[in-house]
Amino acid sequence: MQISIETIKEIVCYGGMAPSGDNLQPWHFVWHPKQSLIQLFFVPGRGNSFFDVNNYAPYVALGAVIENIAIAASHFGLEPEINYFPERENNLLIANIYLSWTKGERDPLYEYIPKRCVNRKPYYKYWPVPIYVKEALRREVARFPGVKLHWVDDSKLIFRLAKLVWKADWIRFEMQSLHEDLHKKLRFTKEEKEQTRDGLAVDTLEVGKLGEWFLKFTRPWSRMQALNRLGMSKIASLQTFLLMYSAPIACLVTTERSENTDFLTGGRAIQRIFLRATKHRLAIQPITVLTLFILRLLKRNGEGFSPQHLSLIRQLYADFKEIFSQNSFSEAGGLIMLFRLGYAPPPTSSALRRKVEDILTIKRD
Repeated sequence: MQISIETIKEIVCYGGMAPSGDNLQPWHFVWHPKQSLIQLFFVPGRGNSFFDVNNYAPYVALGAVIENIAIAASHFGLEPEINYFPERENNLLIANIYLSWTKGERDPLYEYIPKRCVNRKPYYKYWPVPIYVKEALRREVARFPGVKLHWVDDSKLIFRLAKLVWKADWIRFEMQSLHEDLHKKLRFTKEEKEQTRDGLAVDTLEVGKLGEWFLKFTRPWSRMQALNRLGMSKIASLQTFLLMYSAPIACLVTTERSENTDFLTGGRAIQRIFLRATKHRLAIQPITVLTLFILRLLKRNGEGFSPQHLSLIRQLYADFKEIFSQNSFSEAGGLIMLFRLGYAPPPTSSALRRKVEDILTIKRD
């Protein structure tokens, strides 16, 4: 029995609900009806930034897309056969996903795909995450060999980690390239948000009217640079410190190796964690600046940082390893994602996704 176009559009729609860095959604899908094949492509123009060391961050996002597709396919009675990087000379083709009919069980996480969102509000620090929920998250990660979930729930260690995240954000505010890149992705008005259906809508950042004014005022780098001389980078990054410290638990996902496929697999594990957390009404926020800076240190020898910033990042990495020392992750492995987890009020708003017709090409051959 042939798979209908309507079913494929629904599966692709759910695939496109995956999280991505700055909500840039660096993917495109091609459906080949005769082969029952969905091809997933990486769109570099939607992923290139200083943060994308060796495309690791986009690969994590694309892994989340793959997991969403697998979950959505099961809902329609389809089983995916997933082949990573099927063409050795084409690293833009991330996966071939062949679909076939099955009588297997439907994945119960399907209904939580459209409900999952990033929550940047302060969390209820003294409302702990139950042990049974932690174990449920561990079981999701156990589906993927080589992927590990670590967490810190000691308040003193979270305080130390919050300080590291704070200092990493100092650097972000002090780098012109990152400042200008951020402002290209900000969407201030409802019209801007609807027009592009990507990027960072300011109402999702939970910065309030004052924060929105500050972002508009400091759009020219010359203003931000002048304020930084007065210590603004340290003041502006305080919000990140407070948000991290408000969380009852901080989680880190790693892989044993750091091949491209490991970041895809890590992204799949991340998505299942996020969906399972959503099922348990937990809030999640990725905290990515610190780990992406560490990846640039490890994989590119700190290329692009000033000597002063590079020295600080080396110290941050040493402290980071000490905080997670009991988890013994390897430098040869992949740092997939650091995120905070807890209970919180619902977010003010959520990010939009591009329409299916903008991300799906249907081949008629």
